[in-house]
Amino acid sequence: MTQRMVPPEMERSEPSSSEPSSSEAGSRALGSRPHTRYLAASLGRARSFTISRRSSHNLKFERVLFLSDAVFAIALTLLVLDLRVPDAASGGQMEQTIRDLLRVPGPFLAFVIGFIVITAYWTSHREIFGAVGRMNGRLIWLNFAFLFWIALQPFASAILGSHDPAPTSVLAYALVQIATGLTQAALWMYATGSTGLSWAEIDERFRRWISVELLRVPAVFLVSIPVALVAGPVPAMASWLLIVPASVLIHRHYRDAVGRLADDSAVIGGSYGVIGETRQRG
Repeated sequence: MTQRMVPPEMERSEPSSSEPSSSEAGSRALGSRPHTRYLAASLGRARSFTISRRSSHNLKFERVLFLSDAVFAIALTLLVLDLRVPDAASGGQMEQTIRDLLRVPGPFLAFVIGFIVITAYWTSHREIFGAVGRMNGRLIWLNFAFLFWIALQPFASAILGSHDPAPTSVLAYALVQIATGLTQAALWMYATGSTGLSWAEIDERFRRWISVELLRVPAVFLVSIPVALVAGPVPAMASWLLIVPASVLIHRHYRDAVGRLADDSAVIGGSYGVIGETRQRG
């Protein structure tokens, strides 16, 4: 018999003893027909699209936070532009300069008040978005509404500091703070409500505690309006200090929610690192 010679490159390779890869197993399971190969390729593209969507979502989330932080930073910077060095400072008369500053303390006092208010709003804003796992259009527009009032803070501080204490300037500043505080409270209540935007389940009593904490600021400024009209601007500005004891009373009333938060720090997060890690897992 004549032995048939087969070129080495045409010989069938021996099956490998190793296990097939996941892609090979998937192809074999789906078969080798054209439509099944197309289905396998489509599934691969769908998985890549899902990963791309997750990365795109994280990027959009961070862009919203970066924009918000930029608005806060610009508002804080604009506050100092209203501070003017008295003319006597150019002549080297330091004592006269100090007297002028003490005689007209309105601009510097307005700067201090505005700085404290804006930083307090930033801290609350950071905690709010520490509890958010994803965004939708309504939340973004609510955030824009809140940033509108933050951008208006330097103007409100300028009104407060450019005139001697007057009911009109105190009234204008209080109205801006009422609008800012109500918008921020609405942002928190919408983000942690039944919208499914929070990355973890929020305890209802804890949610109510934070809501009351956010509403105390516009409540105190609302009370200061009739005080300014009846007793004058200085007592009205002094009444703004009620924000501190109001926070203490609210803290005591919701002491159980505060203790629950201490036992489980994952309720609200408050750390961008933890939140970012959670989003990547999702």
